Amino acid sequence: MTNLTPRANAEVRQVRRAVTWAAQTLELTDTEVGGALGASSRSVARWRDALHRPSERHIHAAERMLELAEALDAVFGADAQRLHDWLHESLPALKGRTPLRTIIDGRLNDVLTVLANAESGAFA
Repeated sequence: MTNLTPRANAEVRQVRRAVTWAAQTLELTDTEVGGALGASSRSVARWRDALHRPSERHIHAAERMLELAEALDAVFGADAQRLHDWLHESLPALKGRTPLRTIIDGRLNDVLTVLANAESGAFA
C-alpha cells in the first residue's frame, strides 16, 4: 500500500499491532483473529502483511482489541500462566463461556466489562 495519508498509515499500523498481539499473546490463528475482529482470515493476513487497508469497522474493532490488551496487562501483568488459566476458565459473568471463546466470537466488550469489574473489585 502506498500513498496513504499519515492518519491512514497510523490506522494500518494499529490494526497490525492488534493482529500481532492477538496471534502472539492469545495464540489465535488468523481465522480466530478474524472472528474477534469481524473479518475473514484472508483479510487478517492482508492487514498483517500491509497489503490491504482495513475498513473503519475493523479499525474500531482493532482499537477494542488493543484496549483488551491493556486491560489484561493491568489485571495480570507479566503472569502469563495466570492469564492463560483465566482465558480458558468458564466464567458465570460470561454465561459459562471462557473469555478466550468470547473474544474469538467477537464479543470483546463482554470481556472488557468482566475485566473492568474485576479490576474495580466487584468480584472480590
